[in-house]
Amino acid sequence: MLEAQTIDKRTKLVPDTLALADRFSVRTNTVDWLLLTPNIGVEYELRGVEWNHWAIGMNFRYNWQTNHTYQPAQVYNIAEAKADVRYYWRTRSYYSKSERQLYSANTKKRNIFKRLTSTLRDSVLHPNATYYRGAFLAYSKYSFLLFGNKGYQGNAITAGLTIGMVKPLYQFAGGNSIDLDMGLNLGVCFTENDEYFHDRESDCYPLVKHNDWSVVPFPVLNEARIAFVYRLGTRSMMHKYRWRYDVEQRYRERMDSIMDDELKRIETERTNRKYLEGMDAHFERIYNKVYADTLVTIRQRMANEEKQQAQQAAAKKMAEEQRKQEAARIKEDNKKLKKQAKEEKPSEEQLPKTDEQQPQAEEQQPQAEEQGKEEAK
Repeated sequence: MLEAQTIDKRTKLVPDTLALADRFSVRTNTVDWLLLTPNIGVEYELRGVEWNHWAIGMNFRYNWQTNHTYQPAQVYNIAEAKADVRYYWRTRSYYSKSERQLYSANTKKRNIFKRLTSTLRDSVLHPNATYYRGAFLAYSKYSFLLFGNKGYQGNAITAGLTIGMVKPLYQFAGGNSIDLDMGLNLGVCFTENDEYFHDRESDCYPLVKHNDWSVVPFPVLNEARIAFVYRLGTRSMMHKYRWRYDVEQRYRERMDSIMDDELKRIETERTNRKYLEGMDAHFERIYNKVYADTLVTIRQRMANEEKQQAQQAAAKKMAEEQRKQEAARIKEDNKKLKKQAKEEKPSEEQLPKTDEQQPQAEEQQPQAEEQGKEEAK
């Protein structure tokens, strides 16, 4: 516990690790100088720590109505004040195998924008380069007549995005340094102007018409930048815009702890997932086996029931046919008996009946009728 307190005191975060002069830089764009436009810019870093990434700046350029012995056919006059804010970052490789594993585990959760703007690389190709992106807002007064006979003179407000890269060039013995800044400013322009043309005979620029404020229907290139940056103080760009993990021991320990906990959580989830997948596979095997056996039993039972029902239906049908045949036979026998009775009746009337034969005939007649009824049943 005592050792941990000693380490914490030794690595305590200092509120301002950079001097005020270290946070200022001055820059000028050589592209504007090639167009004979003097310019200068100032930038100030928002935090005085080495892992700061944010800076604000102001830029000015002016080239307006320079003196000529004649009115030139080409006109390039501009006066502009511009403010911008930048976010600086550096690409870096994975610190360890665990970080690579953590990043690869969380890659599926990142959307396409986060993947494209990620600063992690398998290998850093330009370790000395610092990249930036940001936004700018500019107010300009201009007069252009570059191609053809028509020129434009007016005011403009431009807002958009700035991107670029900074590389260190040289550091002086006193600590000051010079860097190379390469980038672009591209944005939307809101402008009002007057149209004019160059009259060679009278050597003047007559006005054609006036255009009210409107938005330019295409993106406008505000600045193409190849600038030199002069950094004050004793800290070069290599000591700035660094990853906090590389600078502060306490922050590194906290991030390692968070990373270890996250890796343990991912490993636990992976183990639980494998266990659940194994349980699901085992349950599926058992279920399929039981289901298959039960299905076979049910099918056999259904087949036996269908067979019994078929046998019962066949027996019922056979009994019904036998009953019909028996009824038809009895009906046929009754017809025969009736026919015989009709044939025998006249012969009995011709014979003289004695008193003894008459009661016998009367007794035999009910017996014959009962026998016929029983046969019919």
